[in-house]
Amino acid sequence: MLFSLGGALVTLALCLLGGARAAAWLRPITLIGGDALKAFIFLIFLIFRFLLDAWQVYAYPQVLAIGLGLIPATAGWIALIGWIRERR
Repeated sequence: MLFSLGGALVTLALCLLGGARAAAWLRPITLIGGDALKAFIFLIFLIFRFLLDAWQVYAYPQVLAIGLGLIPATAGWIALIGWIRERR
């Protein structure tokens, strides 16, 4: 919980210090935080378990690197779901 809260406070501080430009750069992270359940489902179930067949396969540093690479993909997934909802 402290790790998540610390990350949220760092993101907030960067947005406040950097203004609109920093907020635009950090949009994928804030989008994921705003819809965490979809992000969790996308990362854990769709990517790691089904597509990569990665149940207890990778070491912790590898999972961190993969997770950082999947932040834009997760933001895209959430945006796609939102777009589909708007079209209905």
